[in-house]
Amino acid sequence: MLCMENCAEFLEVLFACWAAGLCAVPVNARLHPDEVAHIARDSRARLLVATPGLAAGLAPLEEAVETLSAIISSAGDDYAALLERSAPLWPVEGSPTDRAWLFYTSGTTGKPKGAVLTHRNLLFMSHCYYADIDALDERDTCLHAVRCHMAPDFTPCRTCCVGRIRWCSPISRSRRSSRRCAATKGSRCSRPRRC
Repeated sequence: MLCMENCAEFLEVLFACWAAGLCAVPVNARLHPDEVAHIARDSRARLLVATPGLAAGLAPLEEAVETLSAIISSAGDDYAALLERSAPLWPVEGSPTDRAWLFYTSGTTGKPKGAVLTHRNLLFMSHCYYADIDALDERDTCLHAVRCHMAPDFTPCRTCCVGRIRWCSPISRSRRSSRRCAATKGSRCSRPRRC
């Protein structure tokens, strides 16, 4: 489960879930801890990764949600250990019909409900984007200004289909927020640019 403000770590965790054969459960960072608890229980999440500003407020969920074994802050030692002290893993073999994303509705008519998106769904939406909206290639730089947890945007999926490796997240508050996009020669991105 990912309860994170916009930051580079969101993409690390999202793609790590997929590489490990797990289903990612991105959660709106603005939700009340009780709402996050409902989603954690409903999805049977075992791990919650949160940005530092959210981790302390969500800490009580570790005891309150029976399936949740840990809450990790993206600026903490446990997160660093996942990246630095763990043995490298190869992506697991997956199927297009495997669950990739469990997206929760806003809950306007009751409690939020989970909608399952498969890897095939994400790939098809990415292909439709290229066919109907925009042509992108590996020279493009992505400015991701939408909240990362939002499924309708799918920028991470679309851009990886074309081999894009440069990202700019203008709302990042992570420990890496001091990094600037090389495409803009060290300044903040104000619009997508070609490299």
